[in-house]
Amino acid sequence: LIPWLSPGKTWEGLFGGMALAAVLAMMLAAIGNATQWTGYYGPNGDFVHHNLPIPLAAIAGCLLGALGQLGDLVASLLKRDAGLKDSGCWIRGFGGVLDVIDSPILVGPIAYWLLTVAGR
Repeated sequence: LIPWLSPGKTWEGLFGGMALAAVLAMMLAAIGNATQWTGYYGPNGDFVHHNLPIPLAAIAGCLLGALGQLGDLVASLLKRDAGLKDSGCWIRGFGGVLDVIDSPILVGPIAYWLLTVAGR
């Protein structure tokens, strides 16, 4: 993907991750629609069921999968700029705590706003 930054990242991994994220998002949307777990709480406190469109879930899954890869690349760039191989030693074998939370740090806020917009 970007050999000088993160030699282990490939285009196949990026597209495979995006495809897997899309499939999982579609499955979760279908389960949420079938069980009526998806929705929001109205102004008077009652739960309002809202079906999530499956194609929208697939698009959101692809977007979040790509953003997860971007978060990992940004963390790699920061570590490379600082001259560090690992961001810590608390979690051995993973490159540190930052390598575990780099994707959710970027994906979490975007996922929150996507779900907020989809719920309305």
